[in-house]
Parts: sequence; structure tokens; C-alpha cells
Amino acid sequence: MAHETDRPFRFVDGDPWGVCERSGYTARHSDLVTEWTGLRVWKRFWEPKHPSLDVPPMRGQEVVSDPTGQPVNNFVPIPTVDYGEGS
Repeated sequence: MAHETDRPFRFVDGDPWGVCERSGYTARHSDLVTEWTGLRVWKRFWEPKHPSLDVPPMRGQEVVSDPTGQPVNNFVPIPTVDYGEGS
């Protein structure tokens, strides 16, 4: 299957050739569109911005005074042996 860019280059008045910044294909400027990322891409490779990238900021954010909570005492006492005096 041949791509549109596989055809021989022909002159079209007022429509120069450009390069798709995503695929590297050569395409007419009229076939290139600007993506939300700022890239000039061929219409076949254009992708809309995903809605999850436009998450609205949270309102009423609370400040947690002690985010770590109370520390847990995980220390185990080491038993000691008393051999008495003079050992």
C-alpha cells in the first residue's frame, strides 16, 4: 500500500512541502496541522489532547497538621544478663 508521500514530488502553487514532526514523512503544508503539543504533524498522525491532562484544580484543600501520625514504638528491648560484680 503506497502512502501519499510515495508519489513523485510535484509542484503545487502556494502549497510547499513540509515534514511531519512525529513520523518524519514529507507532506504538503495544507495536510499538516498543529497539535496541542505544538508539533506540526500530518493529519493522519494527529492526536487530540487526552481529557485526563486537563484535571481541574481541587478546591478547598486542607492542610494536614501532622501527616505522618504518631510514631509507633517498634523497638524491642534487648535482655541483659547480670553476672554480678567482679566478673
